[in-house]
Amino acid sequence: MKEEIYELMSAIEPTYWWYVARRQIIMTQVERLLRARRDPSVRPCILDYGCGTRLNLMRLATLGDAYGLVMSERAVAFCVQL
Repeated sequence: MKEEIYELMSAIEPTYWWYVARRQIIMTQVERLLRARRDPSVRPCILDYGCGTRLNLMRLATLGDAYGLVMSERAVAFCVQL
């Protein structure tokens, strides 16, 4: 992704329909997978590969220990604001 897009992405990610719908799909699927675990007492470890500017990572952190991986230093700057 072009580096300059991350600032725009961070600004619109909370409300823009694409990101909102995508986040809802992701959360629904992860919650479904977590319900099917054999030992629900163990806190899950979740990796968000390509975590962008952090919003999905923040939501995933409500379900377990969430970690993000992104290759852009500019995106990392947004992620460390958690």
